[in-house]
Amino acid sequence: MTDIVGFRVVLYLEHEIEELENVLRKYFEIDEKNSVDKRKPDDVQTVGYRSLHLICKLGKTRETLPEYFEACDFPFEVQVRTALEQAWAEIEHKQKYKSKVALPPDLQRRLNILSGNLELIDRELSRIVKEVTHYKSKITSQDDSVLYDLLSVTSLTSVTKRYAEKLQEKGISPGALPSELSADQLLDELSKFGILNIGQLEDLLRTFFDQDLPDKFLKEKSFTGLVRTAMISKNLDRFLQNAYWGQYTIHEEEVDEISKALKLPNLMQKFEQAEVEVLRV
Repeated sequence: MTDIVGFRVVLYLEHEIEELENVLRKYFEIDEKNSVDKRKPDDVQTVGYRSLHLICKLGKTRETLPEYFEACDFPFEVQVRTALEQAWAEIEHKQKYKSKVALPPDLQRRLNILSGNLELIDRELSRIVKEVTHYKSKITSQDDSVLYDLLSVTSLTSVTKRYAEKLQEKGISPGALPSELSADQLLDELSKFGILNIGQLEDLLRTFFDQDLPDKFLKEKSFTGLVRTAMISKNLDRFLQNAYWGQYTIHEEEVDEISKALKLPNLMQKFEQAEVEVLRV
């Protein structure tokens, strides 16, 4: 008996199964004879239950460890599948556990066809995640092919991360990068300001950081704040008229710091005229 002890690992993406399989094979002895990859049926026309089943042992490398030496030869099973495979298997298990004739043929066929559809969805989800990673690398490498792509949370966070890394190379550690929530709001502000694509954001930040800005100023502001300051630097009136609608408050000390860094002596007056809520200590 090879499944006295068993574990099931449920992952989101199909390509993660292979990654976990490599880890299991690295750290445990695998009984190849009794292990089975049910994601790869013998008949290419077969659809249905899909899961990786590995029969493992702790192995000889752990025999010298007192906490393991008596358990190194005990087999245990690790089942690995995606969340969609798990959902299908649970429903199928309840309907026809270890029986080939528990369901009428038409219902069994529909259940199997559904398994095939879920297999396609699993693969497409994995491809999308891999392509997102590739897309981020194109943004990081400043590939010209993405410059006219509309801004998204993915591209905004990728661009700001690259500029933050440039500052770190100079010994300047800026504040936190935009989170998913703050990035979504920042996208709206950039859009209303007129920054719609990746190339325009690149131009905005490049022009801003090319200025002689105090290191202390760059260190103390979050990157969301730096992007807003970049808009202020480019066109203060457009920022106040279009991008700001009372969505946040600002401290008087911060207004003074921006005013000095950007050499805008009338910034406080402009903020007051635009009814920006300034907190005074």
